[in-house]
Amino acid sequence: MRVPTLPCLALAMTLPAASLAAAPLPLIPLPEKVEATGSPFLLAKETVIQADEALGGEANLLAAAIGARSGTAPKVVAASGGAAAACIRLTVDPALPVKAEGYAFESSPAGVWIKGKDATGAFYGAQTLLQLLPPAGAAAWATPVPVPGARILD
Repeated sequence: MRVPTLPCLALAMTLPAASLAAAPLPLIPLPEKVEATGSPFLLAKETVIQADEALGGEANLLAAAIGARSGTAPKVVAASGGAAAACIRLTVDPALPVKAEGYAFESSPAGVWIKGKDATGAFYGAQTLLQLLPPAGAAAWATPVPVPGARILD
């Protein structure tokens, strides 16, 4: 069967160039900037979520979502005591160079940092983290789960 090329070409021209390029990570919607950086963070049963006081609700939602998938919800702790080793860190940074409700995400062997321009941005960054994790019941949860090393701005 021959596919008409003109309608396919017209459709391709309406898509943004970024969506035509191979995305380094499987994220929907595709963030504005995504950079795979290499070494992953290993999410283990001992991993904690450290959050600014204003992000307690977002941190608890993230912990519950990870717990629903892995069987063990990470402990949520206050960020007032400085950064814990190898943790997931949720913060708000109004000076972040993104639009309202935007976020920056960075994952490395040292941990995952999610900085929201505001609380909504931190929530969206947490949703990005969840997209990078295996589904509930996956065999991957039997060992520390790798979170791909990445820098994301959206």
